[in-house]
Amino acid sequence: MTREKAFKTIEEQILIQRGRNLKITDEPGMVSFIQQKNYFNSINGFETIFLETSNPKKYMKRVSFKDFERIYTLDRNIAKYLFQEIEKIEVELKSRIAYEFSKVHCNNGIASNLKYLDINCYVLPIAHNRNSFTEYFYTHGDNKKTHSFFRVHTISAKIKDVMFTGKISTSHTRNGDVYYNLEGDFDGIVDDLKINQYRGRFSIKASNTPSNISSLNGSMNVTIQINNIEGRFFELSYSDFCKIKYPYISSYKNPPLWVIIDTLMLNDLLVLFQGLDIAIQNKIMSEMGFDSSISGSREKFINACEILRELRNQLAHFGLITRYRTGNSILINRLFISDLLLTPKRNNRVLKFYQGLKILNSFNRFSLKRIDRAIQSYYLKNMLLLKFDINKNFFNRIGK
Repeated sequence: MTREKAFKTIEEQILIQRGRNLKITDEPGMVSFIQQKNYFNSINGFETIFLETSNPKKYMKRVSFKDFERIYTLDRNIAKYLFQEIEKIEVELKSRIAYEFSKVHCNNGIASNLKYLDINCYVLPIAHNRNSFTEYFYTHGDNKKTHSFFRVHTISAKIKDVMFTGKISTSHTRNGDVYYNLEGDFDGIVDDLKINQYRGRFSIKASNTPSNISSLNGSMNVTIQINNIEGRFFELSYSDFCKIKYPYISSYKNPPLWVIIDTLMLNDLLVLFQGLDIAIQNKIMSEMGFDSSISGSREKFINACEILRELRNQLAHFGLITRYRTGNSILINRLFISDLLLTPKRNNRVLKFYQGLKILNSFNRFSLKRIDRAIQSYYLKNMLLLKFDINKNFFNRIGK
């Protein structure tokens, strides 16, 4: 069933809350709170915890605006602590992938630094170990389903002082624009970055192309100096793309994995993990808290990573974290369910917030201590205020 909501001013929203028996002793404070926190999140997001009846909506006795302030503050504190815990896992995963892969494949000096771009250094996931990340590891010819390391990249740039060696040709867009394409090697300064080398195709609009370049159209193996020309690079490797996009990488001719790994978002990191040799995977999992010698550990690790990704995305969008439920697409691992006494909502899917945290607690670097302390402090405050039903409803919401 769809719902419709008409716009209400803050004054009207407060009148609605008074009509539901909410005690408001500081109306200016509530106005400021709603303006800063968003009514949908700060009021609608928590009201069911405080309601005595839902139809019509009436709050329990002695529920006040202060209760909304306290629970909103709790939610934001939990979100802050959770982000810090997730960050520790993400940083460790980056570090361990970079180290373990490089130890095996990039151990032959600087010449082997770019082995992480070679698909032959990976093992393509097979049917029996596929999961929600593997579909995006490597599909030849499909950029949307291929990890960034194994596809070509595009970026706008300004060539300041570069020696180009390669071929020059023209291309036409559908609307008739003409571009000159320089395909080959570029050695020099791009975007005021440090002198470096790149390989790809640089496309310049005809109207911006100087005659010393346009006159060489169709030439092969030319060498020409290029200065102060704006255009767009195509067909760059991921390492060359990063040398232009991230200034801190621009000083590396062949940026190693332990430098390039920081450019990956969590999802890209988890996709990359899928193609690592099983021995590398096992080493990483064991170091992070999942004993690879035990059957089913890899499946548990991946399941924990799925929840990690969802929570990370929830935090990135500043949603109420205590309302989190695992998505319907995530099948909760049966070993987690039995070992941690979890209670999925249906068909081993949909866990409440705190039960999802119990899964993340399987990572060595993850700790529930600060989150538990924040919850305990909130619980004790409600006990002192004789607001037992609020505690019961909150614990039911988060699955604790």
